[in-house]
Amino acid sequence: MASFDEPGRVKREGILTRLLRFLGIGPSAEDEQERARLAALNLNTAVYADLFANESEEMLVLTSDFDPEIGTFRINAGIGGGKKQFQAKSCPILGYVHVKSGTFMDQPVYKLTWGEDDASNPFKNCSFQTLKPLTVYRIRSKLAMDWEPFGGEWLSHILLVEVLESDAHNQELENLRREYLNPVLFTHPLATFRLNTFMENFEAKAEWAGLPVKLSLNAEGDKPAGGTLKRLPEVFAQQTQLYASLNTYLLEHIRKHNGIRTKDGFFPNPHPTAESFLQDLKLQKLDFFDQDFDIVFHNDDDALVPDGEYYFYVSFDPKGNITGIESIH
Repeated sequence: MASFDEPGRVKREGILTRLLRFLGIGPSAEDEQERARLAALNLNTAVYADLFANESEEMLVLTSDFDPEIGTFRINAGIGGGKKQFQAKSCPILGYVHVKSGTFMDQPVYKLTWGEDDASNPFKNCSFQTLKPLTVYRIRSKLAMDWEPFGGEWLSHILLVEVLESDAHNQELENLRREYLNPVLFTHPLATFRLNTFMENFEAKAEWAGLPVKLSLNAEGDKPAGGTLKRLPEVFAQQTQLYASLNTYLLEHIRKHNGIRTKDGFFPNPHPTAESFLQDLKLQKLDFFDQDFDIVFHNDDDALVPDGEYYFYVSFDPKGNITGIESIH
């Protein structure tokens, strides 16, 4: 499952999410009935399609140059007590135009998806071979239903029903492709960063404490924020000490809570010991905000809503002290 970054701390969690939690508003009776109905069914391509809008709509989309993904989508134990799964594929897109309304969306958080059920796949014209990178397609598609059990990320999925035209013309999407192919870069001795205009940060990949990680620096215009450039080399120079401090903190935390506990979330320890859970945690990214930074953990599982999924970060102040642990929604 692809995960989505936040452009800053203020976007870690939406205001609506916090408000609903404060008010204690849970799923409606209709949601519970829908959970039970889906849990009683075999999750095949037809049921997967049922998680999207009834009517298909015409759209123009620009595919990304990211590799397409194949994964096992699950309806897990949190939905009607049933566990269902099947194979599905997805292809990230850089943007789309809704043909009827003319709405242009240039946020690279959406993905085309379709079921791959060999026995009964109504979307046989959709495959990795038919979707080329950085190509404008005219398609028929269905938007994801605002369905509570799958959370907000589910809304980024667009069901691909039919490919109507390849190499279609649309000026807005062609301009988006041109911008993507001519990115704003920032060269640093540790890595070459690329500006993500949507997230308003500079991104790169590097190795830290012997681990492959993503790096994210807050942007100020077409350059990284000055404080991040000061803190970045310090964090790499102190990586041995910081990583040791991080592991000590997390081990004590897991032992105390039998998992990862934040102010608004709990990720239970699925392993027999705290040490084995710590060893299994996946460090994904170093996120720099001025002179403090976060270390982000996420188990990048292929499942849509995998059992035991965690997504949290540990914060450090400018002196290298750990200031807390928070979950990401």
